[in-house]
Amino acid sequence: MSNIAVVPMDIHKRFSKAVAMTKEGDVLQTWRVDHHDRREMERFFKGFESGTDVVMEATFNWPWIADLAEKLGLKPQLTHSSRAREMAKGMSKSDRKDAIWLGKLWLSGPVFPGAYLAPPEVRRMRARFRSRALLVDLGVQLKNSIHGILHKYGYLVDEVTDLFGKTGRRIMLEKVVDPDAALELGWKLDALKDLEGHIKTIEKDIKAQLKEDPRADLLMTLPGVAEITAYALLSEIGDIRRF
Repeated sequence: MSNIAVVPMDIHKRFSKAVAMTKEGDVLQTWRVDHHDRREMERFFKGFESGTDVVMEATFNWPWIADLAEKLGLKPQLTHSSRAREMAKGMSKSDRKDAIWLGKLWLSGPVFPGAYLAPPEVRRMRARFRSRALLVDLGVQLKNSIHGILHKYGYLVDEVTDLFGKTGRRIMLEKVVDPDAALELGWKLDALKDLEGHIKTIEKDIKAQLKEDPRADLLMTLPGVAEITAYALLSEIGDIRRF
């Protein structure tokens, strides 16, 4: 299939609909590629010449498909999902038509609403930072719930300023004698302790990475930018030269 110019894919959770198109926009063939067995996707990609452009939307599950395409010598290209859909507004839709539309956008050149295809290392950094952020948010929810337990059962812990420090936790466990309150409090304090342990592990990994990245030292010369903020900037921006 040497006359294939682009392979656009409409990616779903369990399968992808793909088409092969010429540079004139003609559709040569259509496939439904299942996601349950990665070998099926691998066999599909092996049917195209090295350097063939593979276009897909920046959906939640694009990374493994793009990585596999790149590993097999193809050139994955991401399009901005909402912009591509906005440009297709009013058009009839089907999986096949959506794939063809992505191909036509790619063939149109400057009109193509491209999205940043973050490389694996940037995605790994984002996963660490976003996992930490999620765990921190869960910790805040647990702390709010613990405050709620104390108020619900009529316990005031005014002896300490840090309710969740070592002393504060000890006083809470000693003061809360109602069996239902004590049980609920114990569950949530244990869960909070586990969360904090995971957060510390992630932060240790983040700090170790920053020591190897000279960009972090420059960022931390800015007022208010410490290690976590520097890591957030590096992971979410990726290659600054893309702007």
